[in-house]
Amino acid sequence: MLSFGNELYVRSEPNGITVYEKKTNLYKFYKNISMECLHSFSTAAQVRAYLEPMQQRISRDIVFGAPFHVNWLIEETCNMDCIYCFAHDKMNRHRAKEAIRRTAEHILSLGILNVGLSGGEPTMNPYLGEVLKILDGRCSINLDTNGTLPCLRDMSVLLKHANVLVRVTLDAVDDDTLRRLRPAKSAFIQLPAIRQNITAMLAHGVPLMVHTVVTQYNLNRLAGIAEELVRLGVQRWHLYGVNYSEKCKDIYDQIKVTQEELVKAYMAVKNAYGDKIEMSVYFDEGSYSANSVLLVDSDGRFYLDSIRNGIHYIGTDPTSPSAEEIRAAMDVPLHCKGYLWTPDCL
Repeated sequence: MLSFGNELYVRSEPNGITVYEKKTNLYKFYKNISMECLHSFSTAAQVRAYLEPMQQRISRDIVFGAPFHVNWLIEETCNMDCIYCFAHDKMNRHRAKEAIRRTAEHILSLGILNVGLSGGEPTMNPYLGEVLKILDGRCSINLDTNGTLPCLRDMSVLLKHANVLVRVTLDAVDDDTLRRLRPAKSAFIQLPAIRQNITAMLAHGVPLMVHTVVTQYNLNRLAGIAEELVRLGVQRWHLYGVNYSEKCKDIYDQIKVTQEELVKAYMAVKNAYGDKIEMSVYFDEGSYSANSVLLVDSDGRFYLDSIRNGIHYIGTDPTSPSAEEIRAAMDVPLHCKGYLWTPDCL
């Protein structure tokens, strides 16, 4: 694995190289190009200049060695109780520092390009800073957070240095709707804390985007969120429809939105605010594949999750499955092809 300025991450494949660009979130596979060609470069700009004339080699014809991305649920506890949470509290415990470090190193040994740190609330893990230092420069890092805890401000320098993309989930900007969707487990005011953290991270140059889970409860309140994000100076906003989970199974039919509803709401806010904030939308309609999404739980066990039919641990020792065991358990080609970009994607 090669990293160039924590902007480009390059991995060798049996028949070429995969290049992941953090800023655009694009994975490109270049067929029949070797890693050795890049060893003389030191900056992302040099690599881009070298690859630019080789656009004809961008392909989907990849021989898959390992997944591109892993979701590490590094912390199972959380200070909120979201009605749609797919990973709500199970064990309520922290892992030892050495165990956390071993998990991080094993993820890196597999050649993973992008690690998503989530939970629970990952900022509640006392060893999060240690994990960021281990991963820094060796893979791309995303941090999914509810954005309410002050430690985010304290970690701004580290987050900036490692070019961590912080993804704050914000589903409402009025207290009533927020409490309905994402009630807090303790008495504190969420919105001011979220605003302070977003402002502080943007001031420190931390890459940041906001995610909004769209349900029937906030479907008609997206314009208010857009206005708030523009006021705060947020530049990237992603909307996606609520997914089925064990937590919300009894109310899912009540809160879910259709693809038509989501696209209509998205287009309305995009037409009104699209010139002020970069927006994207995703709709999953329950197609979550049990064998194409790789996860690691807070105990460091690698697994696949079918959502409706339980989880399946990987390998003889799920805390350190080999690349061969992962390839045997999951559909790596389906996983990678879901991320790959080619010119025909335009």
